[in-house]
Amino acid sequence: KHYDPEHLRQLLETKVCPKGELFGVDLSKADLSKAVLYSSDLREAKLSNANLAKVDLQEANLVGADLHGADLNGANLHQANLAQADLSGALLFFADLHEANLPEANLKNADLTEVDLLQADLEGADLSGAKLPESKLRGAKLIRASLCGADLSKANLSEVDFSEADLTNANLKGADLSKAVLARAKLSGANLH
Repeated sequence: KHYDPEHLRQLLETKVCPKGELFGVDLSKADLSKAVLYSSDLREAKLSNANLAKVDLQEANLVGADLHGADLNGANLHQANLAQADLSGALLFFADLHEANLPEANLKNADLTEVDLLQADLEGADLSGAKLPESKLRGAKLIRASLCGADLSKANLSEVDFSEADLTNANLKGADLSKAVLARAKLSGANLH
């Protein structure tokens, strides 16, 4: 299955392509800021270093997509499927990832400052070195996630499941950990005060 050339043309000309068939499309470094792509099929799309600021990707399918270094500041990714996506080094501050699906996603060194990850599924995700200060993760699943050296200062981590997560050297200063599950989590060197 491949992308629909008509949908790609429509996107590049108008930045409006809801429910677009864009499987595997190469839009690396493209300027798609404020584009409307809700419910689109962007599986395995190449979007590295693209400008996706304030883009509407609500309920989009981005499984296996390459978004490393992309600018997703203020993007709407509510209920988007980003399983196994590469978001390493991506800029996601103020992004809406409420109820997003991110198992096994690569978020290494990503900037998730003040991001909304309420109820998100980040099972097995790599968030090592990620910046998550003042982010909202209440009720998120971070089972077996790697958060080595991550900055979670002042984050809302209430009811988060950190079972078997690696929080080695993580900064949790001022974070709300009420009702969080830390069963078998690695906390050596973590700053909890």
